[in-house]
Amino acid sequence: MINIIIGILSDIHEDVDRLKMAFKVLEKNNVDEIVCLGDIVGFSVPYYTYLSKRDANKVVEMIRDTCSIVVIGNHDLYSIRKIPIHRSFFDYPNNWYRLEFLERKRISESKLFLYEDNELSALLTKKIENIFFHYQNMLLVNMRIITCYSRIMLSLIAQVHQRM
Repeated sequence: MINIIIGILSDIHEDVDRLKMAFKVLEKNNVDEIVCLGDIVGFSVPYYTYLSKRDANKVVEMIRDTCSIVVIGNHDLYSIRKIPIHRSFFDYPNNWYRLEFLERKRISESKLFLYEDNELSALLTKKIENIFFHYQNMLLVNMRIITCYSRIMLSLIAQVHQRM
């Protein structure tokens, strides 16, 4: 009988530091294979606090170099603007990612998570991140304004990214 120990990773969301810690744990446990179940990239502003340390390119490189099997996650699909193959509850139009955000929101009828509401592009530079941080800090006075303007800012950033 052959015993194989498989390590499983998922939901990395561009967090280099925690990915390095996870690799150390897997190494200590002498895993034979490492499998990644997706969401390597994708940084959702309301949920994560490591904005200045995120690095999509680095985590993708680390996963590519270390994992024997990688499954693409929903955030990964969004980052490359690829429509999921398996979709039982929603029929994506072929031009889904060419549609404006509000149009996709209307068509989806809240059946889908639309990432532009709270996700920053992996291609944002430190300069843009600093502007965004400064912008957020200025709005801490009024929670309604934060919610409104953060969505507008993220929508604008997403539109700029789409034009690149």
